[in-house]
Amino acid sequence: MVKLYSHIYEIMRVTASMILLFLLLSCQSKKTNDNFWWPSQSSPAGIVTCLKGSTHGQNALAYSLAGLVAQAQKQDKLDELIWHESEREYDVWYEKFIQRSGAEERGEYDVWSLLARYNYLAKGYILYNPALDSASSSKLDFSYNIATSFAGIEQAVIITPEMEPILQELGYKLILDARNIPEEEFLDKMKVHAGKNIIFTMHPSFHNNRDLAVANKAIVTYGMNKITIKSMALINPISPVVGWNQGSEDDFTLLPTTHGLFNTASDWCDNLLVLSSDALHAQIKKIKSLDPPTIDFDDGKHFHSFILSDGDNMQWSIGSFIKNESYWGNQIHGEFPVGFTSCPVNLSMMAPDVLDEMVKTQPSGTTIIEYGGGYYYPDFYANAFGDEKRKFYVHLQKKPISTCSGREPRCLGSFVLT
Repeated sequence: MVKLYSHIYEIMRVTASMILLFLLLSCQSKKTNDNFWWPSQSSPAGIVTCLKGSTHGQNALAYSLAGLVAQAQKQDKLDELIWHESEREYDVWYEKFIQRSGAEERGEYDVWSLLARYNYLAKGYILYNPALDSASSSKLDFSYNIATSFAGIEQAVIITPEMEPILQELGYKLILDARNIPEEEFLDKMKVHAGKNIIFTMHPSFHNNRDLAVANKAIVTYGMNKITIKSMALINPISPVVGWNQGSEDDFTLLPTTHGLFNTASDWCDNLLVLSSDALHAQIKKIKSLDPPTIDFDDGKHFHSFILSDGDNMQWSIGSFIKNESYWGNQIHGEFPVGFTSCPVNLSMMAPDVLDEMVKTQPSGTTIIEYGGGYYYPDFYANAFGDEKRKFYVHLQKKPISTCSGREPRCLGSFVLT
């Protein structure tokens, strides 16, 4: 949606450009992992493409196996990563990644031949039930999320029950049945073993991002419930919440801020393990910006600006934005000044080739506006932990969300600070 703001156009451009420049320089000036908010993955020597499976369980197997491969690559036990057969603009980013990295393309495999290729990585399998694509979390089966959370820790692949005879025939043993693990018990086990620098809120029917979760031994949860709230309390501040969540947008985006975490819509992102590999050393062209001293604030002119918002949505920036003729790829883009909000700092860490293409195709009259780490909402981290004289505990609001009055500090929709 195009929004008309009655702000001075040059001031908007200067402010946005200065903020963006500062953030990008802070991320790229020092070649250290300390500047990365997201987990880093080293560049692979080779890429193997996994063809899409014909069932939910086959794709779960593929994504969990890709996560184990990435784990092993982090530990220098092998030199390749798995790329999942993709749609939208991902084929473009794949080609750009190959050019940037020089990685060898080592063929296409279906999920079973891929399992044979990496049969030494998995110690066994975890069972789950596919979730129905229901809008109500009370009707969802969360066993896929539980299985994903344990897969990286237990070094296991994830399968559905009908696949079990095949895995047993191949010599794999059952490590865990996620269908029989209550969520409370699951979280108790994850407290000790889970990674503390990333967390996932993914609908349990989605496969996207699960290889990234397995590779980083991350907690995967979903819903505005006690488990999600307690899970976020385990994660170190300034860590990403990958995915999206259920219910009111302001409720589930406020929740991460209580723990110093940030969220950008990413549940439809895919192949982030490959796209982000060696992002630390990626050479990205600088975004075109306005030189502040060139502005004449006394010229007596009046201005307005056109801004296309929602660019902080990382999955959109990667998947259907740059080449889309309705947005960046429109044939008249560049004929008049316009500003696009985006998430270039996140892209610089998770998809540098996408950001590089955005900069290369940026017309001189177009402003790229950094929308921060994610969606802009009030940040309650300082409110929750800044007062040392009081202790704050997060628990479920017993009343329905609709009866919660406003956004005062003690009432944040579906959870309460006391």
